[in-house]
Amino acid sequence: ASRQLFYKVMAEEFEGKLNATYTNEGNANSPGNDIWQALLKQWELTEFIDVFKTNGWTTPQDWPKIDQLDLQGMGLKKGHMVRWFRCLKIYQQKNGIPIVSMVKATDGLFAIDGIVYAIQSVSSGKYLDGRNPNHSNPLITARPPKGDKYLNWGIVKTNLGYALKSVSSGRYLDGRNAEHSNPLITARDPTNDKYLNWTFEKTGG
Repeated sequence: ASRQLFYKVMAEEFEGKLNATYTNEGNANSPGNDIWQALLKQWELTEFIDVFKTNGWTTPQDWPKIDQLDLQGMGLKKGHMVRWFRCLKIYQQKNGIPIVSMVKATDGLFAIDGIVYAIQSVSSGKYLDGRNPNHSNPLITARPPKGDKYLNWGIVKTNLGYALKSVSSGRYLDGRNAEHSNPLITARDPTNDKYLNWTFEKTGG
C-alpha cells in the first residue's frame, strides 16, 4: 500500500508540473519548434535535448514509439527512463493520445515494484495465465487482462537477468531445459536459477 501511495504522489507531482507546462507553453499540439524542448525541461530531462534532436525525436506525438532500447542508446539511465515513461503517460492523457499497455507502447520492460504486465501471444492474441498456487503449469487465455490478477506478471531483477512472477500464484515462470517444450511455474528462488530467468528481444513483428 505504501508503494502504491508513493507512485500516486509522484504521479500527481509530475502532473502538476505538466499542467504548468501547458499553462506556460500552450497546448502540446500547438505549432512551435520549442514545445518538445519545453517538455523535456519540465520533465527534468534537459541534458538529453541535444541527443533527442540528433536522433530526430523532436515531435512529441511520435514519442510513444520510443522504447527502452532507444532511450538506453541516447544515454538515459534507469531513473531517467522511469521518469520519462511516467511523464509520457500523463502527456498522452492530456492530449487524448490512446494509451496502450506499456509493453506495446514502448517495447521495453522494467523491473519495478508495483508495475505489472500482461504477456500477450502475437500468434494467438491470448494472454499468459499464471493460475493459482495449486497449479504448476501456466495456460493461455483470451480473457481481457485488465484487473485480472491471473493474467498479470511482475518482472523481478535477479543476479542472472529477469524473472517473471505471477501475480495470482506468486510463482515464477520456469523455462526448464532444452528437452521440454512446455514451461512450468515454480516457487523456487529465481535469484541464481537459470531456469527461471528470461531475456527479452526486440523484433520487427
